[in-house]
Amino acid sequence: MTDIPLRMYSPQHHAVLGLPGWDDELWQHLCKLFESSWFARVWVIQEVALSQRDPIILHGQRTYPWHRLGWVSSWMYRNGYQRLPQVPDRMQNVNTISNIQQSRTFWRLDALLYSSQRFCATDQRDKVYSLLGLAIESQNATQIPTALQPNYKLEVGEVYIKVALFLLQEYKSLSFLTFPNGVPDNSPQNEHQYQSKSLPSWAPNWCNSTVIERDYAKTLSWISDPGIESPVVLGFPGNYNASSGLPIKLFDFSTRSVLRLSGLKVDIVVSVTQFDDELQSPKEAAHDPPLLQLWKVAFPFRPKGRTLANWIASWVEATTAEQHHLSGRTAEQICKDGAAYLHTILSSSKYQQPCAASGQDVIELLSKLSIGGDAEIYAALASNFCLNRKFIVTLKGRMGIAPRKALSDDLVCIIFGGGVPYILRAHKNGFLFIGQSYINGLMGGEAVRAWERGELAEEMLELQ
Repeated sequence: MTDIPLRMYSPQHHAVLGLPGWDDELWQHLCKLFESSWFARVWVIQEVALSQRDPIILHGQRTYPWHRLGWVSSWMYRNGYQRLPQVPDRMQNVNTISNIQQSRTFWRLDALLYSSQRFCATDQRDKVYSLLGLAIESQNATQIPTALQPNYKLEVGEVYIKVALFLLQEYKSLSFLTFPNGVPDNSPQNEHQYQSKSLPSWAPNWCNSTVIERDYAKTLSWISDPGIESPVVLGFPGNYNASSGLPIKLFDFSTRSVLRLSGLKVDIVVSVTQFDDELQSPKEAAHDPPLLQLWKVAFPFRPKGRTLANWIASWVEATTAEQHHLSGRTAEQICKDGAAYLHTILSSSKYQQPCAASGQDVIELLSKLSIGGDAEIYAALASNFCLNRKFIVTLKGRMGIAPRKALSDDLVCIIFGGGVPYILRAHKNGFLFIGQSYINGLMGGEAVRAWERGELAEEMLELQ
């Protein structure tokens, strides 16, 4: 399905393609099909993927070949439809099944666990065990690693910890720590059908989630298909290289719930701002601009010596996680798009006051920077990455997006084996694992180079 270009959803593109309006009964029929509970079952993945023939879907009085529905779901996903309220959550599940079915090679277990997060199982241990028939690690039935052998005598938390430690030791990467159990709170985003106080903050919680697709915070780990001869893996985008490719350094596992890793303490979070549930279009933003508060929070922390144009570019990168290619844009073009968005929401006279900066006319600068920019494209991309995250500013003036549970005084750390910075929180004699972050100035190995120059110290980080 990779022949379908990636782009963000826009009503204009929907209309240009000649697709029917959302109130058309054709959409209603398709959505009703996607809503089938069959697509929610995690065991269905292997039923389809291992089928020797193209499955036939029987729905009411109609039949559909699987490959047609799979192509439709992939097209909708790659065109940014998955977070629209009109589209059922299970459309994403159909897309996942199709990707696995169409793959030319087996998938690694970390990639399967990541992709199947939105599926459900009656027994939460099956969120792992149901995938073993598809995983490259278990294709030789006589040599399945001990940690992956099904054992229903173990509690759910024990299974998850065993599998997580296996993946860490086997692949020396932190990319699969995308759905950590984290720290408890009262948010509905924390709702799972399985909760355990014994599951540490760092351990992935793969159990059934009640969070709907459009409310998921987009992770910063990505599925990668390296080629015909290699398995599909879970990794990081190519421009995310915070630990300069260094592998994980693991310490003893005397206490299996405690994870001891080597890393660098780099910075401290000093300001956190929760994003709105959704970034509005520039027209809506002119009345209630969701990014204005972020601008006002970040601007006082602008490092001296940086030009305003350079700082604006960093601000745009931070709010889009530097993933401009998802909207078919270059880095230069998305900066123009972001400047156009800022110009729209800041040029209103009622919002000009916060923009005065050292006598420089910010509005005039944004007007120049936004030439050829499309504010709608920026808004769609920023919405995709900022949803259910917090905008943070660090003690050293860096900007970024972090998990919604991030708080002031949390630490920004580079953990060897991770492509992104991680947010940790001091707890007793160690740390709680809050999660992944995108932070300007730390994504390309800058902290590791500072460590090599003797400016930072390597430390053992004990995650609890």
